Amino acid sequence: MGVFGLFSGYVYLLFTTFPQLFGTIYHENVGIVGLNYIGSGVGALCGFFFSLLGNKIYDRLTEANDGKPLPEYRLPTLFIAAWFLPIGLFWYGWSAQAHVHWIMPVIGTFWFGMGIVTIFVCVSNYLVDGFRFAASALAAATVLRSLFGYVLNLNV
Repeated sequence: MGVFGLFSGYVYLLFTTFPQLFGTIYHENVGIVGLNYIGSGVGALCGFFFSLLGNKIYDRLTEANDGKPLPEYRLPTLFIAAWFLPIGLFWYGWSAQAHVHWIMPVIGTFWFGMGIVTIFVCVSNYLVDGFRFAASALAAATVLRSLFGYVLNLNV
């Protein structure tokens, strides 16, 4: 669950770099800088639809196991989505450092948003399926996620 919390810290850190990157490096005004968040929003929406694929995989694996569901059947989609996060962060960081066209960091945030939402949905489903007291498991995950977000330095 600690790694799950670290992802929220990455979200906060990424979003705090937007005004400096797009305002200072790309010389966009404040209204246009806000539009760059659309890339991560569209990625998050696509990540939600991608996580629906996990339900189909879960159903097929349950059928293959004589109708007995296991919480681990929620994880195959997570293994795919785990690659979206570093790809998005690398894409964002590389393109920002190289000062290429402004759309390149936004595409990086698309992959990051897609990965973060898919991971969030997969882990939440796993926690609900895997623990007897699902509310307590989700509460513990939320507390850890918030603590990691708080601990990371947001002064960019």
